[in-house]
Amino acid sequence: MAVLPLRKTLLTVTGFAVLCLLLVAITSTRLSVFPQARQTETVAWPVTQVQHDQPILSDSWSFNYTRDVRNYGLSASQCDAAFPQLYVEIDRAVAHRRQPPITVSEVETDWRGDGIVRALIHSNQLYVVENRGVSDANHRPRSLAVLHSLHRAITATDETLPDIEFTLTDHDSADIGDVEHTTWAFTRLPEQEKLWLMPDFNFWAWPGV
Repeated sequence: MAVLPLRKTLLTVTGFAVLCLLLVAITSTRLSVFPQARQTETVAWPVTQVQHDQPILSDSWSFNYTRDVRNYGLSASQCDAAFPQLYVEIDRAVAHRRQPPITVSEVETDWRGDGIVRALIHSNQLYVVENRGVSDANHRPRSLAVLHSLHRAITATDETLPDIEFTLTDHDSADIGDVEHTTWAFTRLPEQEKLWLMPDFNFWAWPGV
């Protein structure tokens, strides 16, 4: 009769040990998915030079508006073939900030009181890290539209994207002045070299305000 309680005890101990191992494994996996804690001068953008001078053409594929207008997952080669003159502003921004690389301290949000979002692309997933003043009827739909558009582009591609942390501003003009920050914006003046142009919010939807 004493064997039954002993078996129950052993089963209980074994089950608890297996549960602990599972929890440790799950915790380790979750921690390995996200980047380590940010430091002041950690590199935020791995800025590399992208060559677009010679579009990569394919004998088996060419851009067809009626067929490809809703194709948000074009490969880099297909984009080169379809939009060979679209990268001037991207190449300008990359050349300007190739050295030194953009650091985490440059993507802080405290320099603007409203209309700014701090986000992260990691393992082809989009995460919102922080936002400032985007809860009203003006900033909220603009920021959401940009994030939705970006998310759609990320999920449509089967290519591995670089892990980056960045900010985007939803004002018509980012107006960074002399502040030592880098952000994505809808517009820029010639002297605003720190700004990286991004598609306007209305490429996703025009806010109903």
